[in-house]
Amino acid sequence: PGRRNAGPIHHEVDAASPAASSPWKRARRGLSSLLASATLTATAFAQGILPATSVQQLTTPDGSRFVLCADASVPQLHWVVASWVDGNDDPPGVLGLARVALEQSMLGTFRTGSRDAEAERQVLAELDAAWQQLAARPGDAATIARTEQLDRRARELADPESFHRVLAALPAHGAEVRIDDPIGAFVVTTLPAAIADVGAMLVERREQNAVRELPRAWLADILRRASMPPAPLAPLRTELLTLTLPLHPLTQQPDQKAPAAPRRDAALATWAVTQHPTRTVHVLLGDFDAAAAANVLRATFAATQLPMPAAPPPPRRLLQGQRRSQVPSALVPSLLLAWPVPADSDPGTLELAARWLADGDGSRIATWLQRNQRPRAKVAVQVPWPPRAEGQPLVVVEVVEPDGKPGLPEAVLTACREVLTGPPDAGSLQALQLRQQRQWRDLAESPRQLAIAIAERSLADPSWSPSVAVRPADPAAVRTLLQRLTAGPAALVEGRP
Repeated sequence: PGRRNAGPIHHEVDAASPAASSPWKRARRGLSSLLASATLTATAFAQGILPATSVQQLTTPDGSRFVLCADASVPQLHWVVASWVDGNDDPPGVLGLARVALEQSMLGTFRTGSRDAEAERQVLAELDAAWQQLAARPGDAATIARTEQLDRRARELADPESFHRVLAALPAHGAEVRIDDPIGAFVVTTLPAAIADVGAMLVERREQNAVRELPRAWLADILRRASMPPAPLAPLRTELLTLTLPLHPLTQQPDQKAPAAPRRDAALATWAVTQHPTRTVHVLLGDFDAAAAANVLRATFAATQLPMPAAPPPPRRLLQGQRRSQVPSALVPSLLLAWPVPADSDPGTLELAARWLADGDGSRIATWLQRNQRPRAKVAVQVPWPPRAEGQPLVVVEVVEPDGKPGLPEAVLTACREVLTGPPDAGSLQALQLRQQRQWRDLAESPRQLAIAIAERSLADPSWSPSVAVRPADPAAVRTLLQRLTAGPAALVEGRP
């Protein structure tokens, strides 16, 4: 938890800037026609990324959701499949399994990637049992020898490069998995004429992931996580989840020891949940006929054999009153302050309001702290948080103060009260929108990266559409929402070294 959702996608290019003469010049010129015109004035600001006629939303018979972004200036077709790797779908004690299963999908299926599918299935099942026995008896020589023998046989039966060779022949190139926690994206670049063939391969990948290198990949993921520097706010976020969403899966996992190797059936079940058509978003961006592509996609993505994921249980307890907690032995003096999002909040107004209040050094809370003898305090905001909250998400203000002056919670609460005595001025909101625009310009460095960004945002916010132009922010509406937000119940978690 803790990833900040990206703001609405929009774009600008200054023809005199270095970017205009960069290797991406032609791509950026293409984006100029793809992206909505952004005019930052006191009366209008277009936040839409694509003209309404350039985007088609589509749900195929199997439940897959597609966002078709047609642009004649992008000569190739970039195809992205976004899915969650945030831990919500991982079995208890096996945090990270969804991510590993996603990465394993690059090794192909039993149909495309196996020299003898039936023999490989049998060997992988025996290897899985051997790994579980080895975990129970780590020093047993006979178990070690049998595990090594089965591992060699499994690798002999596999042809993991076959998946890439078949894609290349379609043609499709650049297939890769990108992880931008809490979302993972499979991305490939192809041509419009290959939509049906690439789609068939993606259906095969979804339905028949072999997860053939699971123990080795799991160990690599454990080592990756162990090598990461500790996250200063991680214990505070876990405590905040416990206070506000006590049944959230991530509240149950941090203290559990990861297994030596997860079971294959657990990995396949996790894959089935995260890759079910109703849980993913496809984005196609490039020069193609959207209407013709829609017909092909309906025929290709017609059915799935993956079981329908169980509906999440309704939250048993929402934050009703004030909650306060302390986390001892924190890495740095810090604070999390959270409010439940009002149920009828407009997402665009909410995001703008939260960022105006607490997003970085120029936010109102940061400015107030700097003016009141806390110049080293760093402020950030997460909205909504957790990224995929079942029930009522939160707006979370994060404050880190390296010098550890006493009274940080009281100072932040005072700042919240004082900065809301008047409405935000239109100029400050306009400047914030311009900053978001520049951030998206940097993020959408190429059409391929832009497709990934659209897929991630569409997965995180199903109600969002890249073709919708948002009206200029209403300062009074922003203030009203902030007043409603901060007047409600709150949770405060303080970290003390």
